[in-house]
Amino acid sequence: MYKEFAYRYLTPENTREHRVCFVPTIESCYKKVICSANGYDMGKMNAIILVADDDEFVREVLRTMLSDSSVRNPSSSDLLHISEVIEASDGRRAVEAFMDRHPDLVLMDVVMPGMDGIEATKEIIIHDPKAIVLAITAFSSTKGQEMLDAGAREVISKPVKRADLLSIIAQHIS
Repeated sequence: MYKEFAYRYLTPENTREHRVCFVPTIESCYKKVICSANGYDMGKMNAIILVADDDEFVREVLRTMLSDSSVRNPSSSDLLHISEVIEASDGRRAVEAFMDRHPDLVLMDVVMPGMDGIEATKEIIIHDPKAIVLAITAFSSTKGQEMLDAGAREVISKPVKRADLLSIIAQHIS
């Protein structure tokens, strides 16, 4: 008997692909099954996260918190692995990085020089209405609603603990 597994992965061209493999239903095999045709672990999704913040130290802290991290999605039990963290130092660069790399999720600071997080979020959502943008800010009480109105899905207050941030990210990426 075989069981059908569906999984997602990024191709070398950074486009999302969906595949189905059939594997033996022997319980002990489930944890170690790899679809040899494509070389990707099933039940594991690799994610690219874009961090946009004008403060280099904050970007470094977030990159360290997220790089090579894995967390289980609470709704699907799939393993989410953050395979890459890309950075932008202002809103304009965030939009450019989004257009170029198509990350799975954006952590967007609100207050940045030049184009702020609100305008950058609006541009990203215009380009991709399904984009997942999470506001991460020390000004959540004053700017949070503006970010939500611009298209952000959630507002995260700085500072944030690593476990909390990973859990929030896992809830938004399915």
